[in-house]
Amino acid sequence: MDELETLEQRVGEKWAAAAATRAPQWDLDDDPLDLSNWSTGDPDTAPVMQFPRERWASYPAKRTATLLMCEKLLDHADELTDQLWVLLCAAMVYGGRTRIA
Repeated sequence: MDELETLEQRVGEKWAAAAATRAPQWDLDDDPLDLSNWSTGDPDTAPVMQFPRERWASYPAKRTATLLMCEKLLDHADELTDQLWVLLCAAMVYGGRTRIA
């Protein structure tokens, strides 16, 4: 693993942990991930993808700078306003990348 991949993994784990603490604690069913009753359709006719997957190009220097900035913000995740949280999430998803397809 190179340095950027290691940084991406470390910051991604911090981001996921911070997102889990910020998520509202809904009163859901016993097992919200039980998908058995969601569809009554025939499982043999699975939907076919209509569009190709998105492809992204990453600029290593820009992505590294973005991830370092995000890591500094995540060190103070409990102090972030909602506006800064949205900015942080947008930077994590799109910062240092461009969509090519």
